[in-house]
Amino acid sequence: AVRQGLLQIWTNGGVFLQLYDYPTEVAVFILRLAITDRANELVGRKAGKRTIHVLTRQPEMPRNLPGQGLLESTVMAVLAEFGIKGRVEPSDFGRIRIRGEELERFGCELQGVPMKKKVRAR
Repeated sequence: AVRQGLLQIWTNGGVFLQLYDYPTEVAVFILRLAITDRANELVGRKAGKRTIHVLTRQPEMPRNLPGQGLLESTVMAVLAEFGIKGRVEPSDFGRIRIRGEELERFGCELQGVPMKKKVRAR
C-alpha cells in the first residue's frame, strides 16, 4: 500500500515514520513492516539517510511524560522485541529516535550477514 501511494507513512523525505493517525494495532503492523524494510535497505549501504524518527503524537497535542503515551509505550515494546535501541527525544516526547546503525545491525541479523565495520576519515 505504501509503495502504491495508498498510505503516506513516511514524511520529510523518509526520515519521519508518522504513526499517530492510525489505530494502535494498525500502527504496530506498519511499524514492524517499516522497520524491517528500512533495516534490509541499510545492509551494505555506504551513505544516505539512516536515522529515523517515529512520531507517536501530533505536534500540536499536549506533551506526555516519557512512557505515558499508549502508542509510545507500544513502539518501545516492539523495538525491544526486535532488539533495537530507541530513544524518546527529551525535547519532544512524541518522537522516538532510532539510529541507523541499530537498523543496519538488525538488517544484518535478518539477512544473516556480518555487519561491515565503518572506517571514518580523519
